[in-house]
Amino acid sequence: MKLTTSLYLAVFVLALIHTFLASYIKTLDSRFPNYKRFIHLITEIELIFPLWSLVLCLLMLLFEGQNKLIHYLHSLDFTEPLFVIAIMTIAGTKPILTFVENIIIFFVQKHIVKPAISIYFLTLTLLPLLGSFITEPAAMTISAIILKETLFPRIQSEKLRYMMLSVLFVNVSIGGALTPFAAPPILMVANTWHWDMSFMLSTFAIKILTIVVMNTLLGFLLFKKEFYTMDNTLTLSYKKVSLGVVVTHIIFMILVILTSHDLTLFVGILIVFIVFTHIYAIHQERLMLREASFVGLFLTGLILIGSQQTWWLSTALTSLTTIQVYLGATLLTAITDNAALTYLGSLLANPSDEFKLSLVKGAIAGGGLTLIANAPNPIGATILKRFFNQEKIKPFLLLKYALLPTIITLLGLVI
Repeated sequence: MKLTTSLYLAVFVLALIHTFLASYIKTLDSRFPNYKRFIHLITEIELIFPLWSLVLCLLMLLFEGQNKLIHYLHSLDFTEPLFVIAIMTIAGTKPILTFVENIIIFFVQKHIVKPAISIYFLTLTLLPLLGSFITEPAAMTISAIILKETLFPRIQSEKLRYMMLSVLFVNVSIGGALTPFAAPPILMVANTWHWDMSFMLSTFAIKILTIVVMNTLLGFLLFKKEFYTMDNTLTLSYKKVSLGVVVTHIIFMILVILTSHDLTLFVGILIVFIVFTHIYAIHQERLMLREASFVGLFLTGLILIGSQQTWWLSTALTSLTTIQVYLGATLLTAITDNAALTYLGSLLANPSDEFKLSLVKGAIAGGGLTLIANAPNPIGATILKRFFNQEKIKPFLLLKYALLPTIITLLGLVI
């Protein structure tokens, strides 16, 4: 084995270890206040792979030279990360988010059941499924904001908070799999494996709809007594939004999706969209460029490091049975982002259809087990963590409450 090959594998392993230990490293900021900014930088989940990709590039420059590094960078395709930045920026705007919130408020005001119960079911079922169209991070953002403003301040039980958070994480992870562009683990393989909208809907739609409802319903049944005794004096009112601006944003989203394989076109559309938001700034708030760029950087780092792992990955994964790939992907997702697993799988030469489905299903099924299992999870955690004891979400408790919805998801995806 070449020295450089071993070094590139070491970079990948260290990136995984760094990701797994990020939450622990972050606690060190109180012990080293002078390095607080640096500690926060190296513990941003989305920045870990980009940071280690810089290490890989430096090693390549040192051991193989500038020409080899430049050739390697030019051989990679960064269309998917840039597309993620474009679609997240447009889907995460105030008009789109407000419009979706108003849809939730409309159903809540129908008074079919108590407001608290309506909000619970709509937030944990409808919004995760809408994540397939407005992207998972946008769905997570809206869901967490609604829960923050309505149910979480009224919840007395820490167990109920963990249950709701775990169901939200699991449902968002699978709810974004109805389309080939909204969930990072799907996006990273859709082009390579030719998974289009028709394939996603025919393969996943009925199963995902059923699982999302079952996860939410089971959570409700386990804490039914508390839901019925919860303070239901919720006053929700529609938020003002320009329908014309919403329609315009939706058109921009559709144009970006239709041109998702043409980097020049969708980046151009994004630039025009940014200009549009400045012209109509009265209808806007801060664009999600920071959050979108972080996710895009993560995927970029993943491509840079992952593309050097095919030599061992092919042997390791192709020797596994279908069920081993399915369960293994679920377990590995808990300690690394699920997009990392599916991207590595996309590097294999001619994997079977059964292998592809097992890998992707396992990756999305495990997306709620930890904060680092799915890219949008840190967004929800940041918005809701102040309602938990000591304003911290304990990894073991999250894992504990996520096990049941994860098992239901695993069973539901294979039935």
